[in-house]
Amino acid sequence: MPTRRLALLLVTLALPAACAGTESPPSPPGQTATTLAAGAADPRAFPVFTEPDQPIVVAVGARFGILLPAEHTAGFRWQLTADPDRAVLMPLGNELLTSTTALPGSPDAEVISFAARAEGQTTIRLRYVGSDGSPDPTGRTATFTVTVTATGEPPLPAETSPTTHARR
Repeated sequence: MPTRRLALLLVTLALPAACAGTESPPSPPGQTATTLAAGAADPRAFPVFTEPDQPIVVAVGARFGILLPAEHTAGFRWQLTADPDRAVLMPLGNELLTSTTALPGSPDAEVISFAARAEGQTTIRLRYVGSDGSPDPTGRTATFTVTVTATGEPPLPAETSPTTHARR
């Protein structure tokens, strides 16, 4: 690894540890992320996303979660309908958050967390199910598109070839 890249990597890794506070980490354009654990420098902190219609972009090696309203006392939870591409993402599990203010209008929430393994794109499909695994009567589902890049920045649009003009 060239010295300049190594230095940039070390600075990048050192910055979060040097910055204490409760701010959320930066989120990709169009998607709002909040931090699950208090304090951006907290090693347990990771961004969570709530908007299925907005793409999620994360860096290789990053942990992130999807935060959705849940009613565990009524026997319901969120479940993957199919695994995302495991070469790109690894599901880490679900966690119930009770008495949370993370989602306005919902006292409880569920976080489904993932680890980004390699560059690529995949889809996370979830459905809300009862304790017996049957879909809830309203048929609630959520689909998220996730892109994993080396930097966590959205990929650049593919370049279009220049227009060719016929010679006369």
